[in-house]
Amino acid sequence: MSSVPARKPSRRALAIRKKVFGPDNPSVVKTLEGPAKDCEQTGRAAEAQELAERAKRIRAQAAGEKAVDSRQGRGRIQRQ
Repeated sequence: MSSVPARKPSRRALAIRKKVFGPDNPSVVKTLEGPAKDCEQTGRAAEAQELAERAKRIRAQAAGEKAVDSRQGRGRIQRQ
């Protein structure tokens, strides 16, 4: 069974999530994995790598934002 038919729904899901949540939202990360896997399986390693790197950047950004939120939260608690 070819992964080509699966490519279109995963790309569509990615487009919808990007539109709804924004292109850099952590909700997009999981959806990037489908197209990345499709690219890898069909010999498009450079495109797969690009999608994987984008997911990594979004995860790192989200982790950084959570760390900042956590520090700000502790500051509020200490001030009260």
